[in-house]
Amino acid sequence: MTKILEDIVSWSGENPEPSVGILVLGHLGASDDADITEVIELLKTQKNYQFMLVTPESPPPPTVVRFLRAIPRGGL
Repeated sequence: MTKILEDIVSWSGENPEPSVGILVLGHLGASDDADITEVIELLKTQKNYQFMLVTPESPPPPTVVRFLRAIPRGGL
């Protein structure tokens, strides 16, 4: 995660303000999400950058749930 944050800050140093950054991110943990949000908010408020975030949707819930009491000796 540190590398992503370093890349965002490095990008801001290489691109004059105002600029728009596009971040394509996978699933993030709560702490990672908070870190990225903090850096983006600082760049938006202090340096006039805008960001577009692309994140995956949550996976859909399972449609069929099957409970097996025991697995037969030969497998399924």
